[in-house]
Amino acid sequence: MPNPDAAAEVFGDAEIRYRSVIEAIPELLYEVDARGTVLFCNRPEAAPSAAGHVGSSVFDVMGAPLDGLARPIFERVLASGVAEEAELSYGAERGRAWRHLAVLPLPHASGGPEDGERWALVLIRDVSARKQAEGLRHRFVERVITAQEDERRRVAQELHDALGQILTGVALRLKALEDRATTDALADDLAGVRSLTEQAIDEVSHIARQLRPPALDRRGLPAALQACVQEVRRSSDIQIHVELEGVGLNERFNPAVETALYRIAQEALANILKHSGAQRAEIVLARAGDELRMAITDDGCGVAGALSEEGHGLAGIQERASLLGGRVRLESAPGNGLALEVRVPL
Repeated sequence: MPNPDAAAEVFGDAEIRYRSVIEAIPELLYEVDARGTVLFCNRPEAAPSAAGHVGSSVFDVMGAPLDGLARPIFERVLASGVAEEAELSYGAERGRAWRHLAVLPLPHASGGPEDGERWALVLIRDVSARKQAEGLRHRFVERVITAQEDERRRVAQELHDALGQILTGVALRLKALEDRATTDALADDLAGVRSLTEQAIDEVSHIARQLRPPALDRRGLPAALQACVQEVRRSSDIQIHVELEGVGLNERFNPAVETALYRIAQEALANILKHSGAQRAEIVLARAGDELRMAITDDGCGVAGALSEEGHGLAGIQERASLLGGRVRLESAPGNGLALEVRVPL
């Protein structure tokens, strides 16, 4: 026969180990009933005042206004039996506090005072320091990108106004010398030099447009995407077009939104040209409620290095979208092409 004393000792040891693990968790962990009454707290000495002790309400632990934010989550978990977690913020902007809340449902053992009643584990963690660090990083990246765009605009303008005009002047002088050449051989040589100069003018113009397309500042994102696609068509055999849905060709949006989506499109198109081997591609710019949606698809070989999870291309795209409070979805598999979708709030 089993030894009851031995069994009790085993269960007692297991209970001690369980308690040791729970109490070692640095966050406050509460076991609560359906009314939010604390049945167990792993670290009552760390709870605010006496609120974390058995018999008190877990919502008293949270305090206002966090209790009002957390209560709907707690009630949904008890009703559905599905765990939820969220990062909740409250307070003034300069003194904003953040708490990570996790609520996990626990079925009550039968035979208790409320047989079949669902209990829950509630974990509360202070994540204010991390959120503040993320905010600082967010502002730093935003300033870096703004500085980059300002510098791109300045360099593009100087290339067009200074170097472009100088080269144009050289081309005109070469044409005049070519017309006055005394021999056919000299005229041919001058024509060759003039042709190279005109190629340099075209290249400078192309570089300036890549740095900061005039259409983006003058006409807006839809027109700039059309101009970008025309550039791609001139330099490759890929069939590509822009589809506008609920968006006018000359419609303007927030400059930060226009710049971010244009740079994302540039990055995606560069990936398509370099890696995908695609024959066709499409950019769709659509208004979706209070969001602006841009989808880029191709019929190429699938995920390539520049936009893979490990590549820097996707990281840059996600960074630009996150600065606007947007989100990115990438779907691709070998042989199935690329489907990149970006949504940003208007």
